[in-house]
Amino acid sequence: KKGTTQSHWRHTTNGVYTVKRVEGAEYRSGESKYHMPYAIFFNDVRGLAVHQVPPDLSGGEAAGESMLGKRASSGCVRVHKNTIQSIHGLVVQAGKGLMPVLDTKTGKPLFNTDGSVKMSQGYRSIVIVQEVFD
Repeated sequence: KKGTTQSHWRHTTNGVYTVKRVEGAEYRSGESKYHMPYAIFFNDVRGLAVHQVPPDLSGGEAAGESMLGKRASSGCVRVHKNTIQSIHGLVVQAGKGLMPVLDTKTGKPLFNTDGSVKMSQGYRSIVIVQEVFD
């Protein structure tokens, strides 16, 4: 089932990502309308973000704070409400600017044909996704 703890619809892919866009406390997914407070999108194509565990749960997406540290979403990285505002604030404070285009698997910069590093406008923050098993 999409958006549940049994979901295999999307998974977060390990890798190194630049931040694409940042949303505020009231953001809701355009796809499912789930509340995704302080969403920090690192993969707009797949709609993946770091965000607060949704506070308005009714047995759906993310299964609440009790599922933090376990696979329980449609690919996003869910963060406790006491931590996400600090992360969000740091990304916003870092601001936007030129960022190297990264190979998401290795984290190394990609290069233009002339040998210069490919650059693009974005937030000056990087998200590293690594799945850790206990």
